[in-house]
Amino acid sequence: MYKTDALIDGYREQMVSLLQQLVAIPSVKSAPQDGFPFGKPIDDCLRFALKTAQEIGMQTAYVDGYAGHADIGSGDQTLGVLVHLDVVPEGTGWETPPFAGTVKDGCVFGRGSADNKAASVAALFAVKACLEAGVALDQKKIRIIFGCDEESGWDDIAYYKTQYEMPDFGFSPDASFPLYNAEKGIFHSLIRVPAHGDDAKILSFVSGERPNVVCSEAQIVLDGCYELNLDGFDAQSQIRDGKTYLTVRGRAAHAASLEQGVNAATRAMQLLRLNGFSGNGIDVVCDRIGDGLHGEHFGVALRDEVSGPLTLNLGIVRKTAAGFELTIDIRYPCTVPFEQVHDEMLKRLEPFGASLEVLEQKDPLYLPKDHPWIQMLLDVYHDCTGLPAYTMSMGGGTYARALKNAVAFGCGFPDSAHGHNAHAPNEFFPIDDMVRACKVFARLFEAAQQLELE
Repeated sequence: MYKTDALIDGYREQMVSLLQQLVAIPSVKSAPQDGFPFGKPIDDCLRFALKTAQEIGMQTAYVDGYAGHADIGSGDQTLGVLVHLDVVPEGTGWETPPFAGTVKDGCVFGRGSADNKAASVAALFAVKACLEAGVALDQKKIRIIFGCDEESGWDDIAYYKTQYEMPDFGFSPDASFPLYNAEKGIFHSLIRVPAHGDDAKILSFVSGERPNVVCSEAQIVLDGCYELNLDGFDAQSQIRDGKTYLTVRGRAAHAASLEQGVNAATRAMQLLRLNGFSGNGIDVVCDRIGDGLHGEHFGVALRDEVSGPLTLNLGIVRKTAAGFELTIDIRYPCTVPFEQVHDEMLKRLEPFGASLEVLEQKDPLYLPKDHPWIQMLLDVYHDCTGLPAYTMSMGGGTYARALKNAVAFGCGFPDSAHGHNAHAPNEFFPIDDMVRACKVFARLFEAAQQLELE
C-alpha cells in the first residue's frame, strides 16, 4: 500500500461530511449582487471551500467572488487542479432532496455531488494526505482553483486570468478516468424564429433552463380548445378558460451525452405538428433539429478521428411576442473549423427568415498522447488502480481548455458499479470512487514533482 493510501482510507467519513456540506449549499448561478457576481449562494460555497483549504494548511486567495485558489508547495512551475463549485439548476424528478447530500447505497446524492464537488473534496484531501505523509512538494507548486461559473459563461476564469497567471500544466477532474486528451469545440447560439402561421396560436412555450442540458419538460399554452392526440408521447393536456394547457415530458441529460436523454421540446413540437399545427417555430424545430443528435438536418453531421461526431442539443425554447427563441448547444469535432458549422447552419435557417447569434464559442482541446504529462497521468492512474490506461475524447467542455498542457482527468471510474447521473435528477457520486480518486491525486502530486516540462 502506498504511504498516502492508509491515510486517505481514514479520511473517508470526513470526506463524506465535507461533500454533504458542499452539496447543501445551493450554488446555482443567480442574479449578481454587490460583491457577488454570480449570486450569494455560489459565494457562500466558495468561501466555505477556501476556509476548508486553509484548515488543511494551504494558502488561499479569494478573487473578488469570481473564483478562488488554494496553494501548497513551491517550485518554478505550478500544477493546476481546476474544479468548479457552481451547479446547474436542480430541475424536477428527484427522489431525495436535491441539496441535502443524502447518503444512500454507498453514494452521496444531491445536485453537484458529481459535477463537480466530489472532485473538490478528493483534491483537498489528497493535499492533506501528502502533508501528513511528509511528501515533499518542493519542485512543483500545487494550486487548486475553485471556479464559480463553469456551467454558464466561464466569466470566472476570464476574470481570474486578469488577476493571476494560470498554472503551467494541470488537469480538471470534471470527467472520468483514465483521461480525455481531446475535447470538442463548444458553440452556443441563439436562434430567433419569426412567427408565422399557427405560431400565433401558441401563447406560451417554456422548455429548458440551460443550453447544455437536454430539456426534460415542455409547458405549452394554446389559444383555443383542442382535443389533442397524445398517443406515443409522455404528455397530458387540459382545457380550461378557452385555452389548452399541454405538458410534454422527456428525460434530462448532459449535452455531452445526448443519447441518454429525451428532448421534451422537440417532442412537443412534433406532437403539435402531428395534431395539424404548422408554423415557423414548429418547422424549424422539427425539420432542422428533430430527433437527430448530430446536426444531420442542419447539414453539419461532421466527425473526425480524434474526437468523433458533432452533437447538437436544443437546450432552451421560449415563445416571444415576435416568435420563438431557441438556444442550441453544439459540440463540434477538434479538426473542424467553427466557421464551417456556423455558416452552414445560417444557410439552412435563411428559408425561415431566422437569425443566428453566437452566445459562446470555445475552441477545441487536444494534447497528443505522447506528451510527457499525458504519459505521467496514465502511468500514475495504472499504478494506482491496476486498470488499463488509455486516452479518450469527449463532447464535454472542462476547465482543462483554460490551461496549456492540461486535460480532463477523473473523477469517475470506468469500472464503477454506479456512475453519477450528472445534470439529471438524482445526481450522485459513489463514496468509494471519491476515495479512490483521492488516492490517485495524492500519488500524482508527488510524481509530478519530477516532471520535466518545457
